[in-house]
Amino acid sequence: MANPELFVLLLNAVVTGFVYFYIYPKFCGSDGNKITIYDLFVGSIPLLIKGIIFWGSGVAFDLIFFTTHWF
Repeated sequence: MANPELFVLLLNAVVTGFVYFYIYPKFCGSDGNKITIYDLFVGSIPLLIKGIIFWGSGVAFDLIFFTTHWF
């Protein structure tokens, strides 16, 4: 994978856009408890995808002052 940081950012942007423009209005409305439950569930999906892709791959993510692994 050429740029893993870009993949992570795009995955988060797509999931966030989908959730805020489709899932929350359709299933939660203005109920804060439902939003919290759905947010915990949907927030774990990108983490699971990134774990499947990057776990054990040795890919390093460059942050501003240091390098880290996928998690």
